[in-house]
Amino acid sequence: MSQYPTLPTAIAVTPETLGSVLIVEDNHRISQECALVLEEAGFKVRCALDGTEMRALLCQGVPDITLLDLN
Repeated sequence: MSQYPTLPTAIAVTPETLGSVLIVEDNHRISQECALVLEEAGFKVRCALDGTEMRALLCQGVPDITLLDLN
């Protein structure tokens, strides 16, 4: 018998197990490219171009993580 615990052979990855991301970026192209990569990985992504849009999206629900461009 092994001294190490057994690990599952596969972990189910679903949109519910990944999470949501809010991207706040004033450059639309960069925002869309980041969103595309994250969506292809299975994340739920919302984008805001400025603080006003960010606040409106936050009122609809808090994301698991926010990527914020401060420049």
